Parts: sequence; C-alpha cells; structure tokens
Amino acid sequence: MDADRSFDSQSSGRTEPDKDGIHIIPDFSVAHTVSKGLRRNGDLLVFHECITIILECKPAPSRSEYNRDNRNHELRQSLDEAHKQLLLYLAVYFTKEPAAKSVIAVASSGSYWHWMKVEKHEVPSLYFMKRYGSARLSDLANVPVDDHEDYIRYFGLMDRWASLGSVYNLGKPESDQALMRMRAGDLISVLQECRCQLPASRKA
Repeated sequence: MDADRSFDSQSSGRTEPDKDGIHIIPDFSVAHTVSKGLRRNGDLLVFHECITIILECKPAPSRSEYNRDNRNHELRQSLDEAHKQLLLYLAVYFTKEPAAKSVIAVASSGSYWHWMKVEKHEVPSLYFMKRYGSARLSDLANVPVDDHEDYIRYFGLMDRWASLGSVYNLGKPESDQALMRMRAGDLISVLQECRCQLPASRKA
C-alpha cells in the first residue's frame, strides 16, 4: 500500500486498484487548497492541499427485492462494505498526512448516504488495516495483543457507523438538510483544524 500515491488524484469515479492490487484510490475526495498568485503560464501556484471529505460509493439495493425489509438489509450490507473500505482510506490518509487532525467520511449505496467526522486518533493503523481490513469477524477475534489498540479503534468506528441511524436519500428534503448540517458543522470544523500557513502576501 503506497500512502503517498493513494490521494494523488482529486477523483477516480471508482475504486481503482493497480495491477498488483495494492494501490487504491477513493471513489471521490474533496480537497481544501490554498493558492498564491499566478505563474507565468497562467497556472495557480498551490502551496497547500489537504483532504476534507472522503467518499466511498457502493451499488444501490436491488429494486427487484420483494419487500422493504430485504431492501433495508441489502442497503445496510452495502453501507457496511463502504464503511470497511473507508477505514482503509482513512488509515492511508492519516499516514500520508500526519499533521491532519480529522476528515469527513461519507458512505453511500446508490442514492442513499450518511456521514460522520472522524478524528485521527480514532483510526486504526495502516499496518492493521492492510493485515485485517478484509478479514472475517472470526479472524479479528484472534488478533495478537500488540494489535489490540487498533482492534479497539476498528470496532469503535464500526460501532459509530452502526449507531448513526439516519440514512439519507439524495434529492429528498431530509438529504438537503443533512448536507447543510454537514457543511455548516463538520466541514467548517475540519477546515478550522487545518492550520496551513498563509504566505506573507496573503496575511491580513
């Protein structure tokens, strides 16, 4: 897993493993950038970039499901897969950017989505996620003592996802309101925690 390459592009549109299966790119990420002036060729000189939102997209529940309970079960399974993938992306990101303090993680299944703000100290190590990120629950029950703190972080975040409760459907009023809450609350908080040093010409 190459932490320095996983967030090189702003968006992949889909998860893209490399030919060796170790290089992954999030489905979508939102970067906070700060630029200074223009170069002679007209390009902006970007001197700071950090990630504020990481999104993992999974397929929508099948519309052929014959009852609502089955669709809800399929939705939860799909979101759980997104949660596990996000834990790996978070471990990669905080390894690549050790000064980062938090990021917003968004999991989606088709048009259904939810989010939470994740602090760096909550995320398992990249070593743990590379070793156990795709493991079955029965395998995780036997992790070595040295990995116990990461084990606690892993299930702590999975429990937080499970306790969110609300899942929003894009285009619905509840989804629009949730997006506004995310922007006004957690997104602003993540940006405030970003202590990038502005160049002298941009300081107030």
